[in-house]
Amino acid sequence: MKRLSEVCKMVGVTRKTLQQYNDIGLLKPTVKTEGGYWLYGDESIQMLMTIQVFVEAGYKRAEIKPLLTAKQDELPGILTDAIKKLKAKRARIDGMINYFQTLINIADLPPEAFKTFCRVDLNSAFDQKNFKSLFEETLDIASGKDGDGEVVQASVAFWLRLSAVGALVSKGADSEIVQDNIKLAYESYLNCILQGLSNDEQAEFDTFPIANRMEIFKECVLGLLSEQEVIENLTAQCGKESAPFIKDAVLTFCEAQSSKKED
Repeated sequence: MKRLSEVCKMVGVTRKTLQQYNDIGLLKPTVKTEGGYWLYGDESIQMLMTIQVFVEAGYKRAEIKPLLTAKQDELPGILTDAIKKLKAKRARIDGMINYFQTLINIADLPPEAFKTFCRVDLNSAFDQKNFKSLFEETLDIASGKDGDGEVVQASVAFWLRLSAVGALVSKGADSEIVQDNIKLAYESYLNCILQGLSNDEQAEFDTFPIANRMEIFKECVLGLLSEQEVIENLTAQCGKESAPFIKDAVLTFCEAQSSKKED
């Protein structure tokens, strides 16, 4: 038998936790002495360790109690459910990591673009759903729940850099700051493409002349800028001149890069 303090040290829980477990009937001491000591036998200590494993897996205390009396043939199903919970937990953490990476990408934008992205119309943004619902949807997307999380992150980085150019209309399509951001958008675009290719396909892509790569990039951007929803979003965020300006900036970048390779 071990005293409550010894059990706390052995398992890594607090006295308060064991008192709460006792109160809800999840785990009671093996013996309560007349002197007021709580003593735990080996079986109770092993049960406590099992409880803590399920706690770490994301189970609520009320959910754990029936699991402790499960029969052996019920264990595979119980453990499969535990794996599902852990995968959901991992997906949420991945979503949070990618979400904060997006915030880093936004913070790294030129000041003009940063101010634009930080400006939110609260009335239109939350007219259909509240912040909590929209944030949960954002985490689902960022986690790659419906695809590869790294590809999603690369796609977000590509779009942020590209649309940020729309906030730099006053700088000129061939200005250094605009072309630097188009270059970063292109690098994110490449990253997005390569993550979706096999090793053999990546090796083949590496053999493409720069002019061919620029043509692929250009077609992608022009295709995006031909979509009405994209145009409307850019107009709302950066103004009506943003979409044509991005197009000019991308064409300038592609022509310059292709010429460098040909020289």
